[in-house]
Amino acid sequence: MGDEQRGFVRIPLPFQAFCRHYGALADTWHPVALLDLSAGGMSFTSEDLFEPDCPLEIKMQLPADTTPLILRGILRRVKSRSTNFVEYGAEFSEGTPEQRAKIDELVRFLRKRSS
Repeated sequence: MGDEQRGFVRIPLPFQAFCRHYGALADTWHPVALLDLSAGGMSFTSEDLFEPDCPLEIKMQLPADTTPLILRGILRRVKSRSTNFVEYGAEFSEGTPEQRAKIDELVRFLRKRSS
């Protein structure tokens, strides 16, 4: 999932989201720190360990919404930075056009503000 393969604008966006293994309804949501976000995926760090190609359920609270956004994704990249710091890259595998549009709108708004 290198930069040249991305179909969406991605912007650094440091805020908290939550992940759990998809299908593990009894599993608790694990807090993750978003590093960046696009309508097609996200990068994050977590103290919890996830395996490559792991299906994920991702929950995030977008600033303009009162209901959390829940998406499905696949973990595409795992990069260990240190013993307590692992960076992950997830590609959203499912999501309605409306959900992707909300994320893309937020990314474009924040990109304009940071320019």
